[in-house]
Amino acid sequence: MYFRCLTIFFLFSSGAFSQSPSFKKLSCPEKRWVLFHPFAAKKAYRISVEARNISKQMEKDSLLDHDADGGQVDAFRHAFWMGRLAQEMCWRKVKRLGKAHERGNYLDFKKQRAGEEIFTDSIASAMDLFNNDVGIETGRKNKSLSEEEMKKLIVKKVLDGEMKIILKDVHGNSLDCEKKIVDLKMYSGKWNIPRCLKRSN
Repeated sequence: MYFRCLTIFFLFSSGAFSQSPSFKKLSCPEKRWVLFHPFAAKKAYRISVEARNISKQMEKDSLLDHDADGGQVDAFRHAFWMGRLAQEMCWRKVKRLGKAHERGNYLDFKKQRAGEEIFTDSIASAMDLFNNDVGIETGRKNKSLSEEEMKKLIVKKVLDGEMKIILKDVHGNSLDCEKKIVDLKMYSGKWNIPRCLKRSN
């Protein structure tokens, strides 16, 4: 613990992390995770970039619904990200990073200025955390899979309904659990919105 504290102090005070453009873009909870896991941070960054790039491809060309905001591609992105991380590092660290990411989203939502829309809410956060856990468990149990094999396995889990997505109609409108359209304009600036989750298939 003493050595870790010295390492964190050195990295922070020397600017190795704090001056990095990537570090500056992180939320406070994510920065805290980096500072307490300095040796895992570089690996986490590499995998995060990889997961983001693959998810972008999935929006355009995949068996999924191309919906990166509450749909199957969104579910894939979180599960694949967490799954790849859990293949290469302790799953507990990965889970803490996932929670830090969601706390950062909530803080961004709280800080939004008038006229600024932060597209997240309690249901989106619950969806992400659920799919994170599926990804972590998948990575823990399949550490030897290649990136491509992990991608195919996560896609299968999405299509088999093992994850959660936001309930929407054919026009992309969010629905409540009674399948009525939720007018998101009425809930601008609200964290708790009566949207509904469903199985990812």
